[in-house]
Amino acid sequence: MANEKDWYNKNFPRNGAGVSHSPRIIDGRPADLQPLKWISPAAWEGKQAPERKWIVADMIPEGNVTLLAGDGGIGKSLLALQLLSACALGKAWLGRGCRPCKAVGIFCEDDRDELQIRLGPILGHYGSSMGDLDDLQIMSRVGEDSLLVHHGDQWSMGEESPLWTRLQNDVLDFGAEVVVLDSLHDFFGGNENSRPQARQFIGLLRSLAVRIRGAVVLTSHPSMSGRSLGTGEAGSTAWNNAVRARLYLTSPKVDEGQEPEPNARVLINKKANYSKRGRELSLTWKEGVFISNEPEEGILGVIARQSCESLFLRLVERSMKEGRRVSPTPRAPNFAPSAFSRRTDNEGFRERDFRRAMETLFASGKIGTVEIGPPSRKYASIVVNSSLL
Repeated sequence: MANEKDWYNKNFPRNGAGVSHSPRIIDGRPADLQPLKWISPAAWEGKQAPERKWIVADMIPEGNVTLLAGDGGIGKSLLALQLLSACALGKAWLGRGCRPCKAVGIFCEDDRDELQIRLGPILGHYGSSMGDLDDLQIMSRVGEDSLLVHHGDQWSMGEESPLWTRLQNDVLDFGAEVVVLDSLHDFFGGNENSRPQARQFIGLLRSLAVRIRGAVVLTSHPSMSGRSLGTGEAGSTAWNNAVRARLYLTSPKVDEGQEPEPNARVLINKKANYSKRGRELSLTWKEGVFISNEPEEGILGVIARQSCESLFLRLVERSMKEGRRVSPTPRAPNFAPSAFSRRTDNEGFRERDFRRAMETLFASGKIGTVEIGPPSRKYASIVVNSSLL
């Protein structure tokens, strides 16, 4: 704390009479005594509130820093490169619409060749070529000093590095609205457990997000406790508190005794100040790119959901003919969504899809339940209400 106190004394010196003020005079007052910029909500009377803006709806907000955490080797750098490519190409990211815009990425763990290798499958996924990436600029800084803020010691406040100044200028000159920094430990040289340092660093990045009217996405690694608890956090809680959105890329949980699917991932919305928190997006790594297992948004999403609902109805009737009735109870061994996802005729739909379809069909009355079995062991079974189809 002594070092922090010295920093304040250096930047805000005092004389015998009190704080010394700026010699620059504006409208008869020292520059550091100008009135603060207050807001009177009364001035908003009769005015419509502005619409909240996003880079990716409900996931990456404009004017803020989004933290993307993930274990080493889980694929967060690839996911970030997909985001940059989607923005530059005007394509969807993981099935979610994102803002078409210029994008910039600095990668400190992947060299130039690796970035080119990884872009190949991404472009193939989008049906594009390298020549279509005029709106993307990337840089590899493997083995280089990439600190954006220098700290005298583990407790002192930091000073902006020359790289930070150059980065800001290049981003503004290019007109980028999305900046990816991969990853935190390469750009931040302070103490991750220091709240003031963490808030200062995120504040610095947010100032850039505000200037470009876009977003800064900062990747990071969770601590051991962050991994074991499933929070994806590391260091001071100030990191989580300072950002407005935090995503965690991890492997899905599996039941005891089950083999984990090596290519399966889940992207969890761990913090969302402006949208629903806790939403999970199921992903699969396939041929060098992450594919969303969720239905697409818009009309394609509507068609996919309706298709799953129709299949659910057919599978209920097939199961009854096969003598394998299904249950609406999640803990039951014949829980319908789980049972249907294991069938070979599931048409590619997963348990999550069938759960959504089941809830919709129950709400519309197209399916119901009947009790079957002996009086001492009755259980609920799903049936189709043919009169409402």
